[in-house]
Amino acid sequence: MMLNKIQTAGDLNEFIHTNSERIATIINNSNKAILDIFLEVIWNLYMKLNVPPDEAQENLRNVRTEKMGYLFENMEKMDIQAERRNTAEARAALEAEKAKVQELENELDTANQKLDTANQKLDNKNQEVRRLKELLIKNGITV
Repeated sequence: MMLNKIQTAGDLNEFIHTNSERIATIINNSNKAILDIFLEVIWNLYMKLNVPPDEAQENLRNVRTEKMGYLFENMEKMDIQAERRNTAEARAALEAEKAKVQELENELDTANQKLDTANQKLDNKNQEVRRLKELLIKNGITV
């Protein structure tokens, strides 16, 4: 399994269980430049998998000092496809909640418009009552 072919949890699992002796032989027989490239690729893979940097550095240090065992032996098992499904479900749930919020905001806007209309009518009626009271007082009728 080539590093650049890792795209699924199955690919990662296959790579993790690659014969450590074979990888150790490749690393031991490689010059420093090749080893640096290999470690950079592994580092990028760790970062793409969101492995904590201190854990990634420790594993890469072990590769350099030939204490590597399995490259990913301390990593928790991860199912990338399940994570993608979970993310898609969470996004769908978020969109549904956003739609509910939008619907509630629309209802609130409608209620506020009705309240504004009712307040305007009330103000108009109060003005009419004041005008009528003034008219009655002007004509000598007590209220």
